[in-house]
Amino acid sequence: TEFDERVFVRADQYVSPMSLERLTRETAQAALDRQERSLDELRSRTGLLIGAASLAVSFLGADAFSYSAGKHTTVMWILGGIALLTFVGIVCSAVSVLIPRKYGFTFGLSGKATYEALYSFRADEKEIDRRLTYELTKFWDQNDSKLQALFRSFRFGVYGLVVEVVALVVLIAVRMI
Repeated sequence: TEFDERVFVRADQYVSPMSLERLTRETAQAALDRQERSLDELRSRTGLLIGAASLAVSFLGADAFSYSAGKHTTVMWILGGIALLTFVGIVCSAVSVLIPRKYGFTFGLSGKATYEALYSFRADEKEIDRRLTYELTKFWDQNDSKLQALFRSFRFGVYGLVVEVVALVVLIAVRMI
């Protein structure tokens, strides 16, 4: 049997195929949705990063920073300073990811603004979808540069965590010598 350019959905229902304009609008909206989830996940991971850095300082720092006079004092001060500075760097990079931004990200359209901008095209669904696609893509592009900066801050914090833990472990090892 032929479907007359219709797409089979259920045994008793048919819908017409999606237009290119509708498909691209839905794709642009899905990209914005993924971008929003990516930001949420980044902020969750950043909270874990702060927790890991704090735990490292809490557990390793007690042994590493306990006073010990004698040899290797200069090395111990240097390693302790590195660990402390990287901890501060981690906290600063994490705060830069977590801090709310007044003019931050746009993940959706304003209903009122969309209605007013597209009212004159209400009879032409394809034109509405086309215009919405361009607008949503513009939001994605604007968000992407801001999101990449946050990912760089997060990576800085992760690298800092590695340096912090290594410095604390080496500091403990030097104390044992």
